[in-house]
Amino acid sequence: MMLRVLLVIGIALTIPPQVLLRSITSPPQVHVLAVASIPLVHLVYIAFFLKIRYTNYPLPTCKWAFIFLTEALGLAIFFYLLPRLEAKGMVWQVVLCMFTASIALQSVMHAFRLREQPYGWYCLAGISFLIAGAALALSSPSLSMLCYGLANYGLVYGATRYIWQKQGVPYAIR
Repeated sequence: MMLRVLLVIGIALTIPPQVLLRSITSPPQVHVLAVASIPLVHLVYIAFFLKIRYTNYPLPTCKWAFIFLTEALGLAIFFYLLPRLEAKGMVWQVVLCMFTASIALQSVMHAFRLREQPYGWYCLAGISFLIAGAALALSSPSLSMLCYGLANYGLVYGATRYIWQKQGVPYAIR
């Protein structure tokens, strides 16, 4: 039951950034509020995937190479964007978004045994699109909305497949 609640909360929390970032002509405070709400989405998905990880026996193994690669990529993107972020005064908001996004991505990778549980790939793609949507939020709101839509599809499809598998529902009934 808790998995479903966390999933619904995560989906509900993706709506405010989409709505707030839809208008390019809105004041800068609205954009700051929207960017500040994105880490909340990531925190809910972190809780969701940690719940999956610790109920998914035997526990999936840790992927150290993936952790180092995602952290290095996150730092490279941050330093690439740093001059533009300083001009807009949004350094700390983006740092918080990137930090929570990195942990969310790692939570997905460590929640599933991807060879045995292929629906984990949908969730991994969902988190990736969620991160892309957040990255595109300030420059292209329309493309950001598309990314959020694909993210929600991947997360819901992968998560419901996992829940069905845990309940023992045969594939034909689904």
